[in-house]
This record gives sequence, structure tokens and C-alpha cells, in this order.
Amino acid sequence: MNNLPSNPLAPTWLVLPLAAVTLLLLAGYLISLQSGDVPPKRRRIRSANTGVMLLATPLIAYAFGIVAPANARLFLLTWLAITGLLALMILLAGLDALYSMRLHREQRRAVRESLRAPVGGAGPTDPTNDDQR
Repeated sequence: MNNLPSNPLAPTWLVLPLAAVTLLLLAGYLISLQSGDVPPKRRRIRSANTGVMLLATPLIAYAFGIVAPANARLFLLTWLAITGLLALMILLAGLDALYSMRLHREQRRAVRESLRAPVGGAGPTDPTNDDQR
């Protein structure tokens, strides 16, 4: 005997409008990301992650608001797909974090090198320094 509920986990009238708003926000973010002042590699990583979110949002809405746990096979396949997409999102977020650490390290190196440079730019071995002539 199947004791699983024949209704979806959440009411469809609640889930679908929330998913639609989420899709609009993600699409707006993706558009603003293309025109923003973002390094190209970071833009590609974040665009890919937003694309995965755009795929996951309707799937999550389907899992919560349409498919019923009584339909065990479809319910399980839907949640497995969601889990895979969430894992991909976490992987892309990790790549973004690693790239951010690399950018930070490069910026620190540039600041250190600028602090090591002589203040006036004309040191004692500089041929443009008139004090040595």
C-alpha cells in the first residue's frame, strides 16, 4: 500500500508565482552582469552559474508545486536532477571564490611592488638624476 501523499508538497498557486519572480530576477541579473564592469573570466563563471539557476528554478517549482510524492519515480528523478544542478552551482561558486582569491593575491602583489618603488622615481643610479653630474 502506498502511503505517500497524492498532492504536491506546496500549493501550486504559491510556488509558480514565486518561481516566475525568481526567473525574472535571475534574468535581470544576467543582463546586468553583461554590461557591468566585471573581469571577463568572472563574468563567464557567474553567467554559467546564473544559467544553471535559470534551469534549476522551474525544476524546483515543478518538484514543489506540481509533481506529487505518490508518483515516486517522477518525484525521485526530479529531485535527483535538482541535486545535480545544486552540486554544479556549488562547484561554480567554488571556482568563483578561487578566482576571487587569485585576483586578491595579484592586487596585493601589485600594491607591494608599488610600495617598493622609489618615491620620486629618480634614485641615485638613475641617469636622469642631475645631482650625480
